[in-house]
Amino acid sequence: MNAATKPAGTDWNGMLATIEQTGSQILAVESLLETLHSQLRADFDALERYKRPVPEAIAIIVAKVLKHHGASRPKAEKFALAYKGERYPCKHYKDLLVRLLRRIREDNPVKWDEVAACLNEGCRAGLRTARSRSDLLPGYTADKQRSHSETIGGGWYVSKLSLDKPRIEKLVGQVCDVAGLALGTDVQIVE
Repeated sequence: MNAATKPAGTDWNGMLATIEQTGSQILAVESLLETLHSQLRADFDALERYKRPVPEAIAIIVAKVLKHHGASRPKAEKFALAYKGERYPCKHYKDLLVRLLRRIREDNPVKWDEVAACLNEGCRAGLRTARSRSDLLPGYTADKQRSHSETIGGGWYVSKLSLDKPRIEKLVGQVCDVAGLALGTDVQIVE
């Protein structure tokens, strides 16, 4: 190519180097794709092995072990709150109280202020219910306030600090009395 046909300012050597570099990058990507494709094929083969049915002998052994040891209930259903015929599984007793308070606040908003006052009466640990986490647990960091309280809706929060099983049972009785619910019929703690 002579100087008359070559455009001014064109760096042919630089363009050639860029084309060669791009070609080698394309080859590297194609090689990587082949490797990933073979790994993917191997993973699909491994998945196919798990789709096969369990051999009958293993199924019999598992059934005998479960029968002998008994299938225990999952922890999520260790306790339950029965509220007006509806069952709410709970992991801990604290969850029972939170569920009950949520339902009372939703079902009977007129009585909610009385219920909140009842919960806060005689509480040595501060407030049990409040409109903000900072009022509920003053002096705690925001992370601690979130981990030691639960929202019950309507802008209300309940503290989960200083609650043990006997205290929760007593609070459930007090809350039921104030809300006009019959403990044992309207509200039950199922273990």
